[in-house]
Amino acid sequence: MKVLIWCPHVNMGGGIRLLSQLAPALAHRREIEAVRLAGPPGFKWEKFGLAGVPRLELYEITPSPHSGWVSRQLRREGRILRVRGTGRAKNFLARWLLGDKAVKWDKEWAEQMRRASGGCDVVYAFWPHRQKFYSPGKPLVCTFQDTTVLDFPEVIGLQERDKEFALSYEWLRASAQVVVSSRATRSNLVRLFGQEYESAIVIPHAILPTNHHTHASLSRALARRLPTRYVIFPANITTHKNHYTLFVAWSRFARRRELPLILFGEGTETLTTNEGMHLLVDRLRGLIGRAGLRAGEDFYALGYVGDADVMPLIRGAAALVMPTLAEGGGSYPVEEALSVGVPVLCSDIPVMREHLAGRSAKVLWFDPESADSILRALTELFDNYDEYKAAALNAVHDLRYTWDDIAAQYVRAFRAAIEKTENERQQ
Repeated sequence: MKVLIWCPHVNMGGGIRLLSQLAPALAHRREIEAVRLAGPPGFKWEKFGLAGVPRLELYEITPSPHSGWVSRQLRREGRILRVRGTGRAKNFLARWLLGDKAVKWDKEWAEQMRRASGGCDVVYAFWPHRQKFYSPGKPLVCTFQDTTVLDFPEVIGLQERDKEFALSYEWLRASAQVVVSSRATRSNLVRLFGQEYESAIVIPHAILPTNHHTHASLSRALARRLPTRYVIFPANITTHKNHYTLFVAWSRFARRRELPLILFGEGTETLTTNEGMHLLVDRLRGLIGRAGLRAGEDFYALGYVGDADVMPLIRGAAALVMPTLAEGGGSYPVEEALSVGVPVLCSDIPVMREHLAGRSAKVLWFDPESADSILRALTELFDNYDEYKAAALNAVHDLRYTWDDIAAQYVRAFRAAIEKTENERQQ
């Protein structure tokens, strides 16, 4: 079996972490003759261990000239930067600069997808979120990682949410097999798109990466900047990660100077600068100032951190807090924390209950929309720290899935998609 993984855009959070583990695991399966990974040109695959993998071919997709920031803004309805009187001017510019060329390029890009899938038996779209649908002309398997932007319109705005709903429905209807990363996400698909998606296959992904650097040391540059004891929150800056409520709780936490909060993830560095214009970041900066939180004392914001430093940062923490409002299949950072005996405080939401159902650690659950609930969990943990630390250390030995297990489940999904498509053709 030959598989095309279609990846025109790379998500630098959970997306690349999934891809860097799943693609090699698929290539190593004896049932797979070859895996072709079609991605954006110039992407540094070697940085994520995806170059030089046996039976894993890297294929460059030519980018659309209409996929840049300017083109996306012109395609949106409404005014330019909300300035009155600019709506008509923007429509004129869109017709003049894009016009029929955009339609022509869409056709060319669809043809690229078909060329990339040449000789392949199945096409796997592992991250169809916020991507226009193009028919590959081959059996299609789609993984819907989550429904976050559909359930929380405030992440991208109501108008963009409605567009994403329509795009998602196109991918779903065209898929011979739909995969989800949790039962919670499958329930969300059923609620949003209909009962037929009760048949979506659940394949959990929130497991340890194969190269998780459990025993690595923190780089000297970071070690010099950080306190010896801290609580950690690894997440990029998006609305559903819920930095706002955590900061409210943190401003009331009596031990915050003794145990400062360390944030890392794409965009977190903007919390301590005056650079950039982003409504969410400005809101968080305003809260930080109003609450009297001090960077370098109450919290540290590190920005994007390389893979080699992730596990040392987590392993050195007194605890990991995860106040997320929504996830698809669970949380990689929570999994990593429990793998090295770090206590976890976590949002009490269905997907996280599902993810941690087989864990023996004593997780401190809280309502992610209540700062008081987060504060109570923090206080409970550090009032009884030895008890929770001992339970977390015991959880290190819990049995978990491997990436070979995950790849084997995907092979079955690919086969089912091929068989279903063939049966439909014969009818």
